[in-house]
Amino acid sequence: MLIFIACFNEEDFIVEKMKNLQELEYDKEKIEVYFLDGLSTDQTRAKIEEVAKNIPNWHLVETSCKGKINQLNYGL
Repeated sequence: MLIFIACFNEEDFIVEKMKNLQELEYDKEKIEVYFLDGLSTDQTRAKIEEVAKNIPNWHLVETSCKGKINQLNYGL
């Protein structure tokens, strides 16, 4: 299963989103999570990197796209 999370300046919410993803009742080895960051200017990327470095199926992709729809299209 692929999960795409489009984000931009989400430092206040991204940790809670990552916690929610970790609590999914689904085989963790079958989940690939892609955080599609639209060049955030806050600490969003740093917070994702801190958690994702310990989870092999989680990836941070820095897009240059503005808008969540464009970020999701980039991810696809």
